[in-house]
Amino acid sequence: MNIKDFKVGQTVYVELTGNASRGKTTEQCIEEWETTYVGRKYIEAAKKDKNQLRFKTVFEWREEHKSFVQKTVYSINYVLYPTRQEIEEKHEKNRLFMEVEERFRYGSQRDISLERLRAIHGILEGGKQND
Repeated sequence: MNIKDFKVGQTVYVELTGNASRGKTTEQCIEEWETTYVGRKYIEAAKKDKNQLRFKTVFEWREEHKSFVQKTVYSINYVLYPTRQEIEEKHEKNRLFMEVEERFRYGSQRDISLERLRAIHGILEGGKQND
């Protein structure tokens, strides 16, 4: 994802994080916004509220997050994505990772056969080359 993926007037999706996500479900933490400005370094977007745009926010690329995040010196509350699917895939990836991690936590899978462990190891090693 880079700044060229965004155009003025484009519908974009914002994931609420930090304090903005408190007390909300995963589905409520995905909002539809519209870009109002796209520059060389910053993107400005506003929340769609009926037929009006409200709450303009500036986003900047942060390498450590590998995404466009709210420009702030405090905690980040908004992360910008060009499609809703990217947010949903991120959530699915986190969920699957947690499930796999839970299966192997505290040695709970000691009864797995050597062949299956080799297969799992092969998948994990193959994944390093694709990342």
